[in-house]
Amino acid sequence: MMHNNSVPQPVNHTRLSDQAYEWVRNSILRRELPPGLRLDLDVLQRRLGISRTPLKDAINRLATEGLITQVPRRGSYVTELTPQNVCERFDARRVLEIGAVDDIIDALTEDHLVDLQRRYEELRAFQPNGSVEDYFAFLARDREFHRALIAVTGNRLLVDIYEGLNLNVQMAIVFYPFEDKRLDLVDAEHMQILASLQRRDRRALKTAITRHIEESKRAVLNTMQKSVGEKSPVWLTNGQAL
Repeated sequence: MMHNNSVPQPVNHTRLSDQAYEWVRNSILRRELPPGLRLDLDVLQRRLGISRTPLKDAINRLATEGLITQVPRRGSYVTELTPQNVCERFDARRVLEIGAVDDIIDALTEDHLVDLQRRYEELRAFQPNGSVEDYFAFLARDREFHRALIAVTGNRLLVDIYEGLNLNVQMAIVFYPFEDKRLDLVDAEHMQILASLQRRDRRALKTAITRHIEESKRAVLNTMQKSVGEKSPVWLTNGQAL
């Protein structure tokens, strides 16, 4: 009689696909897979220790979100960043966040305000010291603050759409990072967003969100312009180019 522990267990392709998705996504957001890079699926399979099916599922998901571009008969590439598609990313995020303001205010509770205040304080207390790791950690906290804001609506589909969209925005910020003076302004802009929420002031909230996104877009485009002619986007840490 065959014992239960000798029966082969079915492979959980969904879980493997999620793991592959997170690894590739994080590698892009950590600048380990730069824009324009052609993904070698054989190399990725060996690196992740998975079969082709869950890996392709992960790549397709990233392509849907815009981080990967698939070219017929040529392969999959990390999406190139241009001034036009950077503007489109920020503008789409602005439209979504502004469109959610009324639902956010209508659904806002004291518990939501406490949670957003906590996330803001955590973000404010964490100031990047110039290292790559710190900058990534700062962006992760920023992403969670804005996700929590959209989550106030209670609309899970909207949150999912927003997460994919915001990944595109953060990809642009990662490869064309803010200057230090911009980080100080980001803190002030988050404070204005939170203050508008506390007053439940719809007009002020829309104004604060618009200013925050437009200034961030301007900062990224400025870094892009400065990096013209460089082989890779400008990134300095402790005086050393990576």
